[in-house]
Amino acid sequence: MPIVNLQILGVDRLRRQFRALDIAVARGAQQGIQEAGNLLLEKSLEVAPKDTGNMEDGSFVRRRGSGYRTVISVGYQAPYAAMVHEDIGKAHGTSYNVKYAQRIANKERYLAVRQRPDGSIAAYNMVYHNRRSQEQAKFLERPFYENLDRMVLSVRQGVVRAIHYVTR
Repeated sequence: MPIVNLQILGVDRLRRQFRALDIAVARGAQQGIQEAGNLLLEKSLEVAPKDTGNMEDGSFVRRRGSGYRTVISVGYQAPYAAMVHEDIGKAHGTSYNVKYAQRIANKERYLAVRQRPDGSIAAYNMVYHNRRSQEQAKFLERPFYENLDRMVLSVRQGVVRAIHYVTR
């Protein structure tokens, strides 16, 4: 009786290749989401109100986890950052310059009191000055929505770079 035996060869090699591809894609996704976080911070700093520079100095992009489980946090450490972000009724940018035009022209001084991250209080003797016209409340939220497509593209590009690297 004639018999034909069929056998699949190369499965182990194929599995190794898929595993290498999976690892590379996870790393690419991690790099892409890191780039997205850096982009968000860059765009946020362009519109965040700047007085003493304390908020900008305390800005951060932090990564937890790795690969597909990467979580990127973008934010500001200044204790008052959330209040500044949420206070849409406060004058920022051009509206600040208009509202305080006379004080800016006269170089009037004021005392700015801020709580430091360690809980201590700092007082700054400030001079009214023109603000950048693009300053605004919602300085983290608005750039997020305005740049969401670019951030998604960063992740996609990270993955594509990883696939090209592995399959070349």
